[in-house]
Amino acid sequence: MKIKTKAFTLIELLVVISIIALLVSILMPALSKARKSARATVCLSNVKQWATVYQLYAADYDYKLPAYKGGTHETTFMYDLKKYYSNIDELKFCPDAKAISNVINGHNTGNWGDTNKAWSIDVEKVEWMEDDAFAFGSYAENTMIRKTSFRTNECYGKFTAKNANDIPMLMDGRWNNLIPNSPANGHTDPTNTAALKNSIERFAVQNSATQAWGYIDNVCMKRHGEGINICFMDSSARRINADELWTLRWYKNHKRIEANEIDLSWMKPQ
Repeated sequence: MKIKTKAFTLIELLVVISIIALLVSILMPALSKARKSARATVCLSNVKQWATVYQLYAADYDYKLPAYKGGTHETTFMYDLKKYYSNIDELKFCPDAKAISNVINGHNTGNWGDTNKAWSIDVEKVEWMEDDAFAFGSYAENTMIRKTSFRTNECYGKFTAKNANDIPMLMDGRWNNLIPNSPANGHTDPTNTAALKNSIERFAVQNSATQAWGYIDNVCMKRHGEGINICFMDSSARRINADELWTLRWYKNHKRIEANEIDLSWMKPQ
């Protein structure tokens, strides 16, 4: 005796497909958000590990940090700290900014990074980069944590500074380092929205010779939600909103500019 089996009708099949499509459309944004959150967590772990690397260096040198020696290899954090990490390829990139930028900078030294792109340095054109291992990345060092031959009364130089939990060492950035200063000394006034926007947008312009690589503008971005990940001199790491960057102690006697004075509503989170 034959047993008749009932097959799906075309309408039933279409209903099932529609339900699956609806479920996928509901779940995809949540999955995308989860992946983004996971990448931000990995980045935060990276900068936290850099804080440990700085601490290990300081422990070997009477709590002193590397000196900044312009025009030499001893200007870049990956070179100066190489004794204290094992795999630079795992630490030099934020997971949200691994692709190398194609925006050539006007200083003939490499390519500017951006919110979702890594910077690069042409080792054949600069004397201060040793080799390709250190020539790519998506993090920037605050040069003022080092002992410098300039602004000697404003640099830190040692790992034992006061208010260490607010002294930024290394963070998400568009270039290898920055040398922050105040608007009174020529750096962008972040309360001037048009000026700040123009300064930051120049990093996306081919052959731009912007000097803002040295400004806080370099790291003012919304790579992770509303801000960036930073490690501090007390070896902690946390995310800071972009409009809060000017409240940090970038150098001695840095004058805070409060977040409510800065308008970054034009800057979209990535």
